[in-house]
Amino acid sequence: MFFATDIANFLACRRLLTLDRAEERGQIAKPVFRDPGADLLRELGNRHEQAFLRHLAETANAVEIPTADISWAEAVARIVEALRHGVEVVYQATLRDGLGVVEGGVGTPGTRSTRLG
Repeated sequence: MFFATDIANFLACRRLLTLDRAEERGQIAKPVFRDPGADLLRELGNRHEQAFLRHLAETANAVEIPTADISWAEAVARIVEALRHGVEVVYQATLRDGLGVVEGGVGTPGTRSTRLG
C-alpha cells in the first residue's frame, strides 16, 4: 500500500521510493544524521505544548487520561465517561469512530458533544 507521502516522494525523487521499500524489507538501514535544526524545532514544539497544557489547566476543565497500561476499549470508556461528566478538553484522547480507533484528539473549550449528554 502506498500513501500520499510515498507518491509525493516518488515524484520528487524516484530513487527514494526504491530506498524506502528496501528499508521496509530490511535490506538496508536508513542513515540517521543529527540535525540541530530539527532538534531545535522539537524542543520548541515541546515547550509550546507544555505551555498550552498549562494554559488549559488554568482556563478550562481539562484532563489527561493515561492510556499506557490499559486497553483501547478501557481508554475510550474512561474518556467518554469524563466527557459525560463535563470535561471540556481531553489531552491525547483515545477516540473510537465507526472505522477504528483514533489517538491524539483534543476537545475545544466551551463546546460539548450532544451525543455524550
